[in-house]
Amino acid sequence: MRATPCPSHATQHVKLTIATADTSRLIRAALRGLRRICRPGFQYKKTGILFLDLAPAAAVQGSLFLRPDPPERVRLMAIVDQLNARHGRDRVRFAASRP
Repeated sequence: MRATPCPSHATQHVKLTIATADTSRLIRAALRGLRRICRPGFQYKKTGILFLDLAPAAAVQGSLFLRPDPPERVRLMAIVDQLNARHGRDRVRFAASRP
């Protein structure tokens, strides 16, 4: 049985409830969007994720009801960035972001 070719394009908008710099939260949001797009029986060759409305953390207004990234996650992301800066791009990355 041959897989049906994928439609020429598919898009899905995923809105984050609160701004984040936590890679794991961004990956989860991207995967939610992909699950809505992917259809069984279609053969996919390539896909991409585009994050919109990115802003520096200092420019994001807080929320009374939603919690921002916890300090330990902010520190973890900083350590990952430092390691990659010191040892080369993508030396430390999340398993879900494999090449």
